[in-house]
Amino acid sequence: MRKQKQQTKKGFTLIELLVVIGIITIMTSVLFVMMSNDKDRRLVRTAAEGFVASVRDAQNIALTGQSINGKRPCNVTVSASSNGFGYSAEVYNPNGSSVSGQPRSCTNGTETEMISSDSTGRVTITSSSGSLRPISINAPFGSIASSAFSSGNAWSDYVFSLSGHDYRVCLYRSGRVEAAGFSGSCN
Repeated sequence: MRKQKQQTKKGFTLIELLVVIGIITIMTSVLFVMMSNDKDRRLVRTAAEGFVASVRDAQNIALTGQSINGKRPCNVTVSASSNGFGYSAEVYNPNGSSVSGQPRSCTNGTETEMISSDSTGRVTITSSSGSLRPISINAPFGSIASSAFSSGNAWSDYVFSLSGHDYRVCLYRSGRVEAAGFSGSCN
């Protein structure tokens, strides 16, 4: 008697292939959502950190008296709008001609020089005080003018937002600038 070998076909059934494709599709869509969510968080963090760097750079210019196009700064102002920020300096040229018979100084014969500006793209900037107040940093001591704060507050905040991600930056009367992060608050 001869033994007959039973032939078995090797491979996957259609149902098995469809289940695997379904699992891969679900995993890919979850990964895509997570990656786009992380991209929005990075955009918000980058815009907020750029703002912090601008404020610190403005403070440095005011404290050191660094000349801007050969002119001395009287104060440096950081301004924010809903879609960007920048800073400029009120300057005077100590070697320039006098104004009304008086030598040029911070109280006489100033002009404004734009130093830097940056767009935040889709990221919006707001403040819990309701308005984005300009931050005026006085030279040569680097003190922050009280107009940057709501009455009675020791701090002012700037909130950078995109797709439900809020990143808070705190500015204190002492001059300290702090990136409080996504879940932080100003105290």
